[in-house]
Amino acid sequence: MTFTSIGDLAQSMTLRRQNAELALRLDRLGRETVTGLADDRAAAVSGRFSTLSGIERALATLDAHDRAAAEAAVLTSAAAAALSGLDDLTAGFGADLAGLAGAADIGTATLGAEARARLDQAVALLGASAGGRHVFAGAATDTAPLAPAGTLMAALSAAAAGAATVEDAAAAVGDWFAAPAGAGGYLDTVYLGSDNPMTGFRLGDGMTVAAPPTAADPALRAVIEGLALAALVDGGTFAGDPAAQAQLLQAAGQRLLAAAPGLVALQARTGTAGSTIAEAQTRNAAEATALELARAGLIGVDQYDAATELQAVQTQIETLYAVTARLSQLSLADYL
Repeated sequence: MTFTSIGDLAQSMTLRRQNAELALRLDRLGRETVTGLADDRAAAVSGRFSTLSGIERALATLDAHDRAAAEAAVLTSAAAAALSGLDDLTAGFGADLAGLAGAADIGTATLGAEARARLDQAVALLGASAGGRHVFAGAATDTAPLAPAGTLMAALSAAAAGAATVEDAAAAVGDWFAAPAGAGGYLDTVYLGSDNPMTGFRLGDGMTVAAPPTAADPALRAVIEGLALAALVDGGTFAGDPAAQAQLLQAAGQRLLAAAPGLVALQARTGTAGSTIAEAQTRNAAEATALELARAGLIGVDQYDAATELQAVQTQIETLYAVTARLSQLSLADYL
């Protein structure tokens, strides 16, 4: 009887090769079990990649649209919350101020202090940020859109200084807020954001949504103007003349009421943007599901079969380790 054996080095190399082959199979089967997709895509599609490439390109595009939609949703939600807060701050307060009588005992100092507190809150609301980006700063998302309320009031008090009548003071305030960039008004002194709006968001084929407005938007400026005009009373404008201060508060209330439609329009626009974003996310999710099913039809594997084969390979590896350990313990002395 003829007996053929191999040397220790050859045996070691054989065991290593078998171990490497089993490890590669285990790695492949692990990925296929988890993803449900064939690891060797070329074999799965018989080398015809055009359909698969089109599906994966469409999925990559949808993923980019999903990221844009998620970012847009965060910023739009933050903008909607801030605008709603502004509406809460000004709606009833404007009506209260506009309805003042010109008597001297109506607590003008108290109302002026309340206006200043509401102005501080309005500036804070317009300074809202989401995901590390300032919502109302336009393209300069890393910059707070407004200077502190104290800076605003100092500049506004200077603009209204020397006004002999309430009408003159109110006109000076209106001119300061309406002044174009470069004229030393609101856009130069208080607004710190970019003149360029934030780039809008592309949510899918034929679906885009505009970015939130900037704090330089005329509708938002009108809200700040009404509050700041009333806050002049707290700063001492027409001090010692409660009747004139009451008239100034009335003028401020009228401006807040006049600003309301613009603020409502911004809220409506923001609400529409939110609805568009939700619609786009739903449509993109449905399209992605359909594409993933189509891809699975091309390169999908039976995950149950893959898991069964995976377990079999694990058993083979464990057996190989046991054999290797047993062979490593053999010696001539033990044999004899």
